[in-house]
Amino acid sequence: MFYALVLAAALNTAPQPTFCGRPQSRADGIICADAELRALALASVRVSLDVAASHHIEWYAVGSLEWPAALDDCATAECVRAAYEERLSDLFEQYEVRLPRAHHYRGSAGKHGWSGMIVDDLGGGWALIWMQAGYNNSRPDNPQPDTTCSAVGVTQIIEGKAHLGEPSGGLQLERIGASQWKVTPTGAFDCGNRVHLDGIYRRRG
Repeated sequence: MFYALVLAAALNTAPQPTFCGRPQSRADGIICADAELRALALASVRVSLDVAASHHIEWYAVGSLEWPAALDDCATAECVRAAYEERLSDLFEQYEVRLPRAHHYRGSAGKHGWSGMIVDDLGGGWALIWMQAGYNNSRPDNPQPDTTCSAVGVTQIIEGKAHLGEPSGGLQLERIGASQWKVTPTGAFDCGNRVHLDGIYRRRG
């Protein structure tokens, strides 16, 4: 099933149920039984392929984690979900992920700030969403690196709305027309340090 996902990611299509006809591991069986986990698996492989292509390395060798060892040890859906979420966070932290076939958005930002978002359709209403914002108020005589905040995850978009993060605190996304998203923090979510992921994101190009 894992290699079928590689093919699906390469073709930019969602995995079909037939890919789960003969799961080869316990983790495969868990993934095949859950639509969210199938979407997480496809997102992980798609990002891995993107990084591998841009860095000229094998897709299974990208990232700083031992992969898929963390996944192979899983016996529950919660373990599989955590493994894939950690995998995605690691890839986005370690590399510049391009995903040229996804939709890219530019957020509203102040004089010294910037923000952007990627929305990659995974099929079945599921999407990979990555957001990052930064702030830099350096002076020529005192250069400083950007202060950044990011969020990444797989979520289901229902009637143009989605939630990224934990129920206790995350980001609420609402589609506005065909080319914009409104992002609003919920609960305890706060980037701090003058960095904000909220606002209106407009599609590039």
